[in-house]
Amino acid sequence: MQKRILFVLAFFAIAVIGCTSFEEQVEREMKSWIGHHTSELIRAYGLPTEVIDKQDVGKIIIYVYEGEYTTPGYATSTTETSGFVKNPTRTTSTYYVPPRTYHYQLIKVFFTNKDGIITNYYWEGP
Repeated sequence: MQKRILFVLAFFAIAVIGCTSFEEQVEREMKSWIGHHTSELIRAYGLPTEVIDKQDVGKIIIYVYEGEYTTPGYATSTTETSGFVKNPTRTTSTYYVPPRTYHYQLIKVFFTNKDGIITNYYWEGP
């Protein structure tokens, strides 16, 4: 499970650092598996969360990644000065946004033919 979380976090890092969006990164990565055998996929990703055998049609291989990330809190202060030059009045106000934790789920689904070759994919996530 820890390996999968690291994998998802790596994708987030690539999306943030690179000039393409997370969606484009995942789409490109998913598309690259078309034509490959499921054994290669499992070697790269590890055991799937679920495999649905569609008998003589092929299989549906599902990976589900769950995780969370926390944005830091921050405070913004502003000071306003009003009144006379010799005796000004200063008012300071502070706006605070606390840290926030977000939970996410990334689902990757691969469809294979009866020979185990990946023919299509679907994904949804953050």
